[in-house]
Amino acid sequence: MPSILHLALAIAVTLTPVRSAPTPEPASSIAAGTPLTTYKCFTGTSFPTTYLPFDQLLSINKPFISQRNSDATVENIISAIKSVAVSSSVRTELILAQIMQESGGDLSRVGDSGKSLGLMQAQITAEAPVRCDPGQCTMDDIQGMLQQSVSGHTGAGAPVSPGIAFDLESYGTGAALRVYNTGHLPDPNNFQTATTCSTSSYVSDVANRLLGLSPDVFPSPQDLQSLCGFVPATIC
Repeated sequence: MPSILHLALAIAVTLTPVRSAPTPEPASSIAAGTPLTTYKCFTGTSFPTTYLPFDQLLSINKPFISQRNSDATVENIISAIKSVAVSSSVRTELILAQIMQESGGDLSRVGDSGKSLGLMQAQITAEAPVRCDPGQCTMDDIQGMLQQSVSGHTGAGAPVSPGIAFDLESYGTGAALRVYNTGHLPDPNNFQTATTCSTSSYVSDVANRLLGLSPDVFPSPQDLQSLCGFVPATIC
């Protein structure tokens, strides 16, 4: 989930009059292939340069999203991903992978001791509550929820969470994911370096989702510690 420490980055945003959209990764970084069947440890600054295409990732993850939502809601989530991807220039594949990492497609998921909510665990504020009752989330609700997480939202007059699009303006994808989860980049040479309440395996987890690892074979945090040396996240 995005950390409240994004506030420090947000101050810089308020001082910048024009914020350009991030440049999409080259089309050659998307290619159909064989999905991973076992978890691959991405350590240090390693991150895949080629992802599976959105339709292939969707076919892998849609059954799990459907466990939590009606068919109509699932289609709204898919449409919202595509719409927000166009407006933000953030790839559909990355948005879907983060949704699966953050909530597994659960619109009502609450985390960070009640501070984060929704598909990508946006920070809750009075200006951006990102709340809707299960089974009653409209297309506008879902799109707004994703827009807040991808492009950022405000709170008390300043951006609380600038969003993954902002992070991608300044960093490569792996580093941007660490910033999204932690609020800053603790160690530019090791994306597994995390802080309290953030997830050491976050960057590697999203990488595996981009390579098609199915949610039903994802290792537990304890297994990831044995397999890759990732420290389980502190529950906050």
